[in-house]
Amino acid sequence: MATERQFILKNFFQGVRNGFVEKVEDGKIYVADKANLDVVIPCLFLRTSSAAAPAIKEGDEVVYNAPESPNDLGCVLGLIEPYQQVPEKLNKQLKKNNLSSLTTIEDEVVRIKADKGLVIECGKSTIILTREGKVQIKGNELLSRARGMNKIKGAGVNIN
Repeated sequence: MATERQFILKNFFQGVRNGFVEKVEDGKIYVADKANLDVVIPCLFLRTSSAAAPAIKEGDEVVYNAPESPNDLGCVLGLIEPYQQVPEKLNKQLKKNNLSSLTTIEDEVVRIKADKGLVIECGKSTIILTREGKVQIKGNELLSRARGMNKIKGAGVNIN
């Protein structure tokens, strides 16, 4: 009986497999193998870009690389979900811009890079950044507060 169980486990501990997330805990994703839900493999997550990692939750179907032995950790390679194509209008814009615009998250800082300009709008408020270095802040009211010195510097300063 022990050799039969070892043979079954040996087959589970090799290669790329499908499974379902049983739980996410302490930085590990516990995956129940799709072929035998009784076999639960603790896994790490394969990060392939600086983009935010997908939200993996209980019940999600994943592809994972099984470890070589029961004492090792597996590795979740990605989620299995329906393919969602980038809308054609956005796809044309990305090709036109040669993917020069970029949004990244680095050390909890969101960085937005745009080659031609950037506009942030909310209701009647707007912040406009141009590639020439001009910054415009528009709104019904503008409040500037500082705990320390609040400085206005420029080659010239025009107030009213």
